Amino acid sequence: MKNIKYAFVFLFSYYIGLKFPDVDQFFKSSLGHRSIITHSILLPLILFFINPVKSNFLGKILIVGLLLGIGLHLSADLHPRSWHGYANIKLPTNISIGILSPFWIAINAIIGLFFLQKF
Repeated sequence: MKNIKYAFVFLFSYYIGLKFPDVDQFFKSSLGHRSIITHSILLPLILFFINPVKSNFLGKILIVGLLLGIGLHLSADLHPRSWHGYANIKLPTNISIGILSPFWIAINAIIGLFFLQKF
């Protein structure tokens, strides 16, 4: 029964991780699509530093699922048709970081996947 609970938590957090970066689409005027906040490993890192979450096995599974989902989402975002407009990472208030966008996405995907294997 424990294994089913762990599998459910992992699959649920993986799904959330896959979808989370695109929640910025609901806040386009303030964050812009591909926000630097949502297109990063910020959410799993915050959860990691919350002591109760990282101190139990279920919390670790939650973080692993989020890291995997976000890492894969960001990896897919490295392949836009072109690095213009919506493909670029945006700072709050919808300011593009331009040519630095692929580097931001790649670094966050790599760090996320690196931390994933540390658990």
